[in-house]
Amino acid sequence: VAATLLFSFIAVMELQLRFRGNLLNVIAAPSKAAKLQGLSSATSFDPTKTHRDNNMYLLCLMIKSYPEKYPFEGFNDFCAVVVNPIPRKLWPEKPVLKGAQELTSQFSFILDGPLFIGTTSLTYSIVGDSYQTMGLFGIIFYSSLYALFLLYFDGLIYYTVKKPVLMVGILGISVFLAFWSYRGFFSFVSFLYPLLLIVFTIHILRVISPRSK
Repeated sequence: VAATLLFSFIAVMELQLRFRGNLLNVIAAPSKAAKLQGLSSATSFDPTKTHRDNNMYLLCLMIKSYPEKYPFEGFNDFCAVVVNPIPRKLWPEKPVLKGAQELTSQFSFILDGPLFIGTTSLTYSIVGDSYQTMGLFGIIFYSSLYALFLLYFDGLIYYTVKKPVLMVGILGISVFLAFWSYRGFFSFVSFLYPLLLIVFTIHILRVISPRSK
C-alpha cells in the first residue's frame, strides 16, 4: 500500500510539473495531452527527459532585485497557499496566489530579466519563496516551519516497533516530501495535505479497530 501511494504521488507531482494545470483533462487523455506538449509520454522516470524548471534563473533575478530595487512581498502568498483548500464560495475574499493571477501581474523582477516567461505559475525554490517574503527573517520563518513538520514525521519511526509497519512507508513518503517541497512552499503544502489525511485515517482506523482495545 505504501509503495503504491508513493509512486502515485510521484506520478501526480510529475503531471503537475509537466502540465501546470488542467490535470483532470490530462488524466482523462494522457497520450493526447502529451502530444500537445510535444512529449513522448505523460510521465517519465527517465532523468534525461525529465522536466527542467528555471528555479535558479529566477532565484538569481530575485536576489539581484530584492530589496535594492523592490520591497519584499510579505506573507500574502504564504497565507494564500495555506488557505488554498478552502472553497472561494465559503470565503470569497480569501488571498489569491500570485501564480494563479493573470500574466499582467507578473513580478517586476522577472520582467527585468532577459527571458520572456509567459506564465505566472513559477517556482523559485523554497529559498526564493522565503527570501521574497521578508529576506533573512522570511528564511528563518520558513525553515522553522519546515523543521517542525519534518521532525514530526521523523518522530514516527519511534513507533514502528509497536505500531503497524505501514508507518515505515509513511516515513518514506515524508522523505520524498522533504525533497519535493524544495521546489516551493506550494509543493510542500499541496503534498502535505494528503499525507496528513493518510496519517489521520490510519489513526482513526487504529482507534476503532478491535485489536487496539
